[in-house]
Amino acid sequence: HDARKAEDSYRKSRSNSLGPGKVHMKRKEEGKDEMLGAIAKKAQTGIANTVGKALAARGMTTMPTKNMEGQKVPEVTLHARKGGDWHQINTGSYFAKGKTVVFSLPGAFTPTCSTSHLPRYEQLAPAFKAAGVEKIACVSVNDGFVMESWGKDQHVNKVELLPDGNGEFTEQMGMLCDKSAI
Repeated sequence: HDARKAEDSYRKSRSNSLGPGKVHMKRKEEGKDEMLGAIAKKAQTGIANTVGKALAARGMTTMPTKNMEGQKVPEVTLHARKGGDWHQINTGSYFAKGKTVVFSLPGAFTPTCSTSHLPRYEQLAPAFKAAGVEKIACVSVNDGFVMESWGKDQHVNKVELLPDGNGEFTEQMGMLCDKSAI
């Protein structure tokens, strides 16, 4: 019981100190943040277990390699394409403005990412917006050409696709994984 109180106190102090542009690994247990957590949980239902089991079978992990909680989002320039034009996205500026839900995927055009992951976030976009989320972003280690084509193929208009072609942002977030076994 005392451990639970201490954990709740720690969580509240950490949640209150984090602002835009900081990595939130935990959520508050009240109001819109609770609703947001429930929505995110719906989006991830079954996905994490499926991916985790597949990677574990190959001796790999889905866990971050470093703890980014409370740290600033790494500042990297992503090279995106929209409407056939190049756009530079500075991640420091992008994530500093408003509340953003960001998720990452192993790759564009992969079966589960195309049939489950991305479509589910696109489907839940109105619920995220109702919870105060301004942007929904999907990061994948693919180039701007691939991400633009995937967005067209998937008819995405509520989720912004962020190409991390060199894996620089993903690596600095501690989330780059070895996919040589797959």
